[in-house]
Amino acid sequence: MTALLRAGEPFRMHGGAMSRFKIECDALTEADCIAAAAWLLPLVHPYSSVEAVASTGPVAEWLGDAFARHLSPGGPVLIVDDVLTSGASMEDQRAARSDVKGAVIFARGPCPSWVEAMFTLNERAR
Repeated sequence: MTALLRAGEPFRMHGGAMSRFKIECDALTEADCIAAAAWLLPLVHPYSSVEAVASTGPVAEWLGDAFARHLSPGGPVLIVDDVLTSGASMEDQRAARSDVKGAVIFARGPCPSWVEAMFTLNERAR
């Protein structure tokens, strides 16, 4: 089993900053993503479509598929990702659209006001 957190050598995050540990989302299963979506659903529903932020693993896609089971006509777009670090990927995906919501499983810091996180890292641990 792969660990969810991996400590050791400093890790360069997607946004370029360094961290003492990596949130290893490759350890998550499709069932984990379905459970995370169920937990986040009351925070972001309703929405009419889902977009997963492009990543190197299947987790964001699994998360998007889990949320897509709960579409409602006429709602905003929901953008999902596994980990929010700087928020840049989510903002890029948003592309200045205003009728958008966001959901992530893990946030390394504060989320933009339009994004909900299941877990947010304590600021003293960053």
